[in-house]
Amino acid sequence: MSAAKYDIEIQRYADFVLPLQILTGSGENAVATDLTDKELRMQIRRTVEEREYLTELNTDNGGINLVAATEGRIELVIGEEETRNFNWQEGVYDLLLITPGERTRRILQGKASVSAGVTR
Repeated sequence: MSAAKYDIEIQRYADFVLPLQILTGSGENAVATDLTDKELRMQIRRTVEEREYLTELNTDNGGINLVAATEGRIELVIGEEETRNFNWQEGVYDLLLITPGERTRRILQGKASVSAGVTR
């Protein structure tokens, strides 16, 4: 199954929080993916080929919160203290689901943009 595509916009000088539910299957056959004992990792880069990432979210650094692991519910989080330092406007990202001893699956991908802030 190919990764879902979803473009995100991050507001500079504000917290970014994106709630998601990870499902397996599609349509009426879709069921929540149990995320217990699984790792999630996301990176944003200027381009796919870029060596350095602009930011990285994972379950260890608090950028990906397991809201309800058995229901496949997570939050992607970037705090204001990090977004205030974003000096880039456009990039690309993907979100990986890593099952220990089994496989790594790209579950979400798209463009990431930063909107300028006025109030600081």
